[in-house]
Amino acid sequence: MKGPKIRRLYFTAKDVSEETGLTVQQLKSLELRFPQVKSIRHRTGRRLYKPDDLEKIIKITNFKSQGYTDVYIAQLLNEKVHAAHDRHKNLKLILIEIEEGLNEINFLLQTGVSPK
Repeated sequence: MKGPKIRRLYFTAKDVSEETGLTVQQLKSLELRFPQVKSIRHRTGRRLYKPDDLEKIIKITNFKSQGYTDVYIAQLLNEKVHAAHDRHKNLKLILIEIEEGLNEINFLLQTGVSPK
């Protein structure tokens, strides 16, 4: 009987290598060419990758197999990061507007003032 799949927090370079088909040396080279991919070092010196980094590496290898250049791939990855940041920023502004509206409603309810 198989249990539920456990979501891993980190992958070793060997795990990523097996998942992507890249050698450990190619992963290291990829980190140098694409600053969006960042491994962290365990206290033992082993490189560990977050699931997000694994996804980026898979995307990069897919783009490379389609013939895209490193520069173009880096631009694509940056655009996705900036787009996500912009969405987050817009959502934050919307939440601030909602909070201001709720504060105004709360004030009106507490003071008993009817809206104009």
